[in-house]
Amino acid sequence: MKKITLLFAFLLATFSWQVNAQAVEDNFDSYNAGDDPTGWTKYQTETDDPGFIVTDSESNSASNSLYHNDDDIATASTSWIVAPVHVSTGDDMLEFFYRQNYTGFAYDYSGVWYSTTGSDPTQTPGDWTQIAEFNDTDQPYSEDAWTRFRHFFTEAAGTNIYVAFKYTGDYAHEFYIDDFKLVATPAFFPPEFNLTANPDCANSQFSVDVNVTDLGGATSVTVSDDQGSATQQLSATGTVTFGPYPDATNVTFTVTNDQDSSVVASDSAINYCPPSNDDCDNAIALTVNPDEQCGTVTSSYNVNATASSQADDVVGTPSDDVWFTFVATNDTHIISLLNVTAVTGTSTDMAMGLYDGSAGCTGLTLVADSDPNTLIATGLTVGTTYYLRVYGYYSSTYSAQASFDVCVGSPNPAPDCADTPTPADGATAVAVASGRKVVLSWVAPTTGPAPTGYKVEIGTTSGTYPISGTVSGTFVNFIGVSENTTYYWKVTPINGSTEATGCPEWSFTTDAFPAAPANDACANAVALTVDANACATPTVADNSFATDSGEATPSCASYNGGDLWFTVTVPPSGSISVETSEVTGSNLSDTGMAIYSGVCGTLTEIACNDDGGTGAFSKIELTGQNPSDVLLVRVWEYGNNSFGEFNVCAWDPQPQSISDNQIEGFKFFPNPVNNVLNMTAKDNIEAVSITNITGQEVMNVTPNAMETQVNMSQLQNGIYFVKVQVNGQVTAFKVIKK
Repeated sequence: MKKITLLFAFLLATFSWQVNAQAVEDNFDSYNAGDDPTGWTKYQTETDDPGFIVTDSESNSASNSLYHNDDDIATASTSWIVAPVHVSTGDDMLEFFYRQNYTGFAYDYSGVWYSTTGSDPTQTPGDWTQIAEFNDTDQPYSEDAWTRFRHFFTEAAGTNIYVAFKYTGDYAHEFYIDDFKLVATPAFFPPEFNLTANPDCANSQFSVDVNVTDLGGATSVTVSDDQGSATQQLSATGTVTFGPYPDATNVTFTVTNDQDSSVVASDSAINYCPPSNDDCDNAIALTVNPDEQCGTVTSSYNVNATASSQADDVVGTPSDDVWFTFVATNDTHIISLLNVTAVTGTSTDMAMGLYDGSAGCTGLTLVADSDPNTLIATGLTVGTTYYLRVYGYYSSTYSAQASFDVCVGSPNPAPDCADTPTPADGATAVAVASGRKVVLSWVAPTTGPAPTGYKVEIGTTSGTYPISGTVSGTFVNFIGVSENTTYYWKVTPINGSTEATGCPEWSFTTDAFPAAPANDACANAVALTVDANACATPTVADNSFATDSGEATPSCASYNGGDLWFTVTVPPSGSISVETSEVTGSNLSDTGMAIYSGVCGTLTEIACNDDGGTGAFSKIELTGQNPSDVLLVRVWEYGNNSFGEFNVCAWDPQPQSISDNQIEGFKFFPNPVNNVLNMTAKDNIEAVSITNITGQEVMNVTPNAMETQVNMSQLQNGIYFVKVQVNGQVTAFKVIKK
């Protein structure tokens, strides 16, 4: 497998990623068979879709999660998704969650119907009964919130029901249905409610109507918020009002079942009035920080902002810009947008423009603009007023509407240069270690501010450095070096965004490579231990200084020299597995492998593999070989441009022989088998168990018949062991699945 080879192996910081998942969401494109409710009737019309009927251009993932994708962006079309369910108790509740995402503004997800006959849903009204109607026309570009839907059936137990979703639109759209299930109606279930924000922009505040539409089986519920407001109680569906709250406050509301306090439902609301700094004349003054730490930031948002009268002279389209101003205290300032959070839709792609505001809002002169959220503005004039324009970067379909913090920072003072390089400046005959590696290190400056990092540059021509990177420590592993070569390198300490100046260039010259390993040649192949059942005693090899053995080029995995050779002796079973794997800390992660019969110089390739093992490592499994034959194993790095240690391991996947037949009159055929394995006996075949070469049982059937067929079409190709019980007697045999 082709890959990118890195010349540096730096010490990297560990980053922690946090994902806030919707509580109701099971990843719509992953299938967990355990999610299927008991009693479902599978209705299959497509081989890749055992759970649902799918029509038109939809597709889904063969589970109780549906995915609809209509790419028809030119003409109006109507699509249906139909899912079968089975009423178990006669008092069942249908529940699912739905979400839509689309690239147009004219569509109608019109409703849900059900039928007990499963006839063509396009025949509606026909024998289909509508149980819900939705009218989501002209919604925003992206609606990522999951919405719960519930409906109670009173059909008799044992009834099959077909649920149809109708979807009509003129533009490309996607629709997801998740956690689709039919369950017995619980005594209590989470109450349902919706929230409506009531803006009072004249006072920069808003209130919220909490409309409880379903008590969830309770006789009363209590409504509360997370802002310390007095709770309110409802004994019937209805609306209560909370607030006012300061504008842009995210308020979470909870509705609690008074008969069972563990049954709750929560949701949140927020309101954004048009921002006060929507126009340049009302720009908000920013505090200039004395360093890059952003100790003081200004919070703002561009939600509901409008286009300004100023010229569109910046990257993107500033159709929803807001304005800020500051007075420069340095000729360079670092302007950052921090904590960008999408409010409408999901986009957080912001942009900004910086202007010289000496002539006021009517005479702005663009200084710099930036799509990334950090702008390093240079060449500024101390004491001059600058205006900052922040907006969502408008793509072909949508502009980000987000909240964010603005920071204006000042460059940190420049650090001093590092010294005392290793290897010493001008050193010669520098040894090259495994991985073709030379460790470069230096001593941090002892005067001036402490560096926050170091820029390292390397090349083979003085003053030219095609290899560069930034590290936090005081060393790097320079990997992939050449022998007898002079390298020039430079270390520049960095303090925030400020680099040291005038730092020296150093040089060193590498020694000749060490001698190639003995098994660089086919004739000196190293014997591998053949373990039983699985790898137990791997051999560690190193291709760092291997050369081209001169044998014929293998048929796979981009051979370019650097091969190493091993031997394996075929065990009595006639089966052998050989695999390469990773050595911790090694830079080598991609191998090719070939196995040969014959003698060096006149080899015959039996098998060749690139990525059959873990990751990009190799694995070959052979069967039907002659016991005691000695085979040659050749391993190389894909492309021969990455170097280091790796493991090679061999084992016998079938260390004990298995009798072909121990029961009189029992027969099985064919072997090898493509799809169906046939078995016959004089007495009933009571049980059949099939395991793979790792000992894992993959199939177990109890035919209780003198003739049976076992469908192995779903199993991967390879060797399997079959154990059969006939009239209390047990026999075992090996089959090959092709």
